Amino acid sequence: TSATDYFEPYLSVAGDIGPASIKVGAAYAFDGQNALTGDNIYVYGDVDVAIPNTPLTLNGHWGYSDGSLSGPTGEYSDYSIGASASWKQLTFSAAYVNTTGFKAAPFSKNDFGADGTVVFSVSADF
Repeated sequence: TSATDYFEPYLSVAGDIGPASIKVGAAYAFDGQNALTGDNIYVYGDVDVAIPNTPLTLNGHWGYSDGSLSGPTGEYSDYSIGASASWKQLTFSAAYVNTTGFKAAPFSKNDFGADGTVVFSVSADF
């Protein structure tokens, strides 16, 4: 069997600026673990902007990964842009999610399942 577990500490900082909630963070998996062939760093930022006097919130995310957990090219970026709306205990959301990178010839990112898509979700708070 092969090792699949690894230790990856992370740190994030979040805050509000007016109607915007902002979060930035990083996760680092260090080399020398049986499940890894090298180290990896992932940095990201999230922004949620509530539209005043509406149930709508715009959402954005960008992340960058570099290292042994980052696919065949050793680096990629991921991003999403979307919106969510709340009604009573329900939250409805839609987002376009995609990646950039994965440029190892002769393959494209689609060969690795990294093509973009739209994700819809409904969640409930109890």
